[in-house]
Amino acid sequence: MLALIEGTIPFRPARLGLAACLVWIGGGSLSAQCRPPNFRVGQDYIAAMFISMDLRDFTLDRLTCLAQTLRNSRSDRDSFAVFFFDSHEAARKFRGMPVEGGQPPRWSQWAKHLHASYSFDAGKEETLSLTPMGFATATALASKLDVPIATPPYCHVELANRCLIAGLDRIAYPTEARRSSSEVAFVLAGTILPNGRVSAVHLADRPIRADRTSQRLAQAAIRDLQTWQFDTGKTRDTMRIEHSFSTDDSLPEGSPPQVQWTPPNQVKIRAGKIR
Repeated sequence: MLALIEGTIPFRPARLGLAACLVWIGGGSLSAQCRPPNFRVGQDYIAAMFISMDLRDFTLDRLTCLAQTLRNSRSDRDSFAVFFFDSHEAARKFRGMPVEGGQPPRWSQWAKHLHASYSFDAGKEETLSLTPMGFATATALASKLDVPIATPPYCHVELANRCLIAGLDRIAYPTEARRSSSEVAFVLAGTILPNGRVSAVHLADRPIRADRTSQRLAQAAIRDLQTWQFDTGKTRDTMRIEHSFSTDDSLPEGSPPQVQWTPPNQVKIRAGKIR
């Protein structure tokens, strides 16, 4: 869909909230069943919209509700797409296709904020795709769910049967740690709240070395985990994740961290060494 719209349809900036959204569909059946979250339009290509929302609203129910509400507002179209960002700047400036002279300097930062997309093709399919790590999420980690979404849904990245919708995209690898060739591993534990947020993150029972590098890596992983957003649930669910950090001589020197998720709960972060 990005390939179809990039650079061919005029940009139509707008800002829309819940009230405007409900007016669009004229009080139809969908508005009686769900309440779309507040959002802002970054780019409007008629056949597709790039919008931003608060990360707390990135749940399967709210994403689907808003996507179908926007689709109903353009019922004359046989195909329609919505791209969901948790940054309004990213929703305004992101481009999915290469541009002449290369991508803007901040392109990779904007790309990290694209955590979901919706696609409707009349008579063929209606899907919601989750990209927890942003636009660059590996195909094996992205989840494509048919709409209406099955209960319980199955996602390629999940913990305690809760789909991860946004996470692992803000992981930091401290510079001083990247000057070392040693691998540091530890286990983090925490609680997934009913609203999908993560709380009470702490080092679990596996011991961690007392050196400064290991401590800083553990702190970086804890800060990242505290930003994750899971789908909503009815209970508080415990979680445990095995983290490992290592430098990789096969990667270009100073290259950004690469994250590998291995089911059910292993995260490996590799980065090019800094000399």
